[in-house]
Amino acid sequence: MKTLKTLTTLTLTALILLAGAASAQTQQECSGPKRRIAVMKFGSTSKLALYEGYDVGEALSAQLTTALQQTGCFIVTERLELASILREQEMGMAGILNPETAAKGGRVIGAEWIIKGEVTELEVEARGKGFSIGLPIPGLPAGIRLGGEKAGAHLGLDLRIVDSTTGATVQSHYVSAESKTKGMAIGFDSAWGSIGGDTFSKTPLGKAARNAIVDAVNFVLGMRKSTPWTGRVVQNRHGQIFLNAGQNVGLEAGQTFVVVASLEELVDPETGLSLGAIEQTVGEIRIERVEEKFAVARATSEYAPQRGDLIRAGSL
Repeated sequence: MKTLKTLTTLTLTALILLAGAASAQTQQECSGPKRRIAVMKFGSTSKLALYEGYDVGEALSAQLTTALQQTGCFIVTERLELASILREQEMGMAGILNPETAAKGGRVIGAEWIIKGEVTELEVEARGKGFSIGLPIPGLPAGIRLGGEKAGAHLGLDLRIVDSTTGATVQSHYVSAESKTKGMAIGFDSAWGSIGGDTFSKTPLGKAARNAIVDAVNFVLGMRKSTPWTGRVVQNRHGQIFLNAGQNVGLEAGQTFVVVASLEELVDPETGLSLGAIEQTVGEIRIERVEEKFAVARATSEYAPQRGDLIRAGSL
């Protein structure tokens, strides 16, 4: 039981720290605009909701949020503490806080992708084994204890990336991670008392969680590559084309984008759901100036971009 408690304590207090190690294994150079994403609190199936009093789903979603932020490839908007943010804004609107320093309402950044998850499998020490042996010391009323233990953990996680505009699932992914841990213990027993200690290289649940987060981050990074970023034209003012993205998503002067006009939205007559739109590439623009939240571009083709037109990475 002592070994189990040691594993549990070390594992669940180290979950957030392991997120940094997971992100270090997945961190890469990310060029081009960044997508806005949000990680919701993960659910947990029935008895998996709590483990030794800890909310496993909440811990894993916090890990994934940290790991995605540290890749530098996304703008991660806060959702796990959204209630606290809204309370702060409400106090400002109610006049409780100084209006000059109070948080303004209606300015929480929206997410393009919502990442949802469900912990569907969780086994800790399912194959745990242990042993110990005591050896007397000749001529002394004392002895030495030697022991060892093997433990394992298995974690299953279902992930979904949801388009926040349509509510449709963009992609889903199943994460399965396992770990095995070996440890040893040594102690000294005598008539005056006992001295001992346990050494475990890595806690099984913590290692499995780290492996699962690495897999999850790689999945989201892969989706980033396969689905190009899109922005919108805000307005065309005397040839200056204002875009709804700037330094906040990584735009830089000199970048070129194609302009895509949406000709007609396709709606399923049975469900009323949007199936997408008929689109046509109509022109090209080049970024000239980048501000924090917007950019200014010029057309490099004859087409004059209109408000609402899409922009995508690429060239004619």
